[in-house]
Amino acid sequence: DNAIVWLVGQPEPLLSLPHSQVWSASFSRDNEKVLSWSSESAKIWNATTGETLLTLSEHTGSLKCVSFSADASLVLAGCDDSIARIWLSQNGQLLRTFRGHALAVTLAIFSSDDRLVASISDDGTVAIWNVSEERCMQMLQHQSDVTQVLFIADNAKVITLSSDPPNAKIWNSTTGEDLQTIPNVTAVVGSTDGTLILTAGIDRTSRIWSSTTGECQQTLVHEIYVACANFSTDGALVATSTFDRHVNVQMWSSTSGECLQTLPESDQIMTCIAFSAENTLLVTATTWFVKIWSRSTLECIQTIDVENLVDVEFCSDSTSMPIHLQENHPPLVA
Repeated sequence: DNAIVWLVGQPEPLLSLPHSQVWSASFSRDNEKVLSWSSESAKIWNATTGETLLTLSEHTGSLKCVSFSADASLVLAGCDDSIARIWLSQNGQLLRTFRGHALAVTLAIFSSDDRLVASISDDGTVAIWNVSEERCMQMLQHQSDVTQVLFIADNAKVITLSSDPPNAKIWNSTTGEDLQTIPNVTAVVGSTDGTLILTAGIDRTSRIWSSTTGECQQTLVHEIYVACANFSTDGALVATSTFDRHVNVQMWSSTSGECLQTLPESDQIMTCIAFSAENTLLVTATTWFVKIWSRSTLECIQTIDVENLVDVEFCSDSTSMPIHLQENHPPLVA
């Protein structure tokens, strides 16, 4: 029931942030704050001292997702009462209320400039909201459950992932026009700058797409389905891991599609892969342990034993690079 902050290379945690039934946690971009949340509440912490700065508990229904805005001045949350809300992170004042979904809001995200919000609901819709006007710009209809949404192409588009049939759709975020359908896709990852998209498919391939043109730039062929994947911070590399008895993590050039490096085999399926800010380190995680690797030498420089890991990430400060762990919940697989 804690979110845990580690300094890379140190044997003991830097901070243990007590939060009952915590589901997830994330750093602010300036690494000064940590946002953790459970179904009952969201908490903002000082990332250096572990002091609780704010607790958000004034909401109707259980929280389903919580995230910071780019500058961490706002907190966005989706609830099972079908409403998405924005609070001021400094004092907890409710700033915006987005109503329009019929069922629970399972995911809500800011655009990179914080001017738009995209929200997913159990009713099969994705809503695009104008934050300043508190207005629904578009309601994107899907034929099955939607599991993911990302802003891409400088926020001019969104990509959504639905489950039955498994496919990804690219939409104009302003007009709501359905621009492109990518079939047989089970996972979607965007590059940090939103110019590239990585899709993992049931055909045992991963494909890298231009978010601007919609063209497939590279096809990466795997022996079995991809379990998780991620771009490096600069978008030059892609790391993938597959559902295999002997798990290999591979690093690829996003420009040439060449497999550049392969990490030593593991007998447990990876649930998370992430690069450090300067792409010098790679973290891989299973339900039971986290490993931090040197990207250049492929040496494992640290192993952290955990129980029932949910997620892990590097902070954006590549000098200290603490990571956070959420425990005591089933793992999430991309």
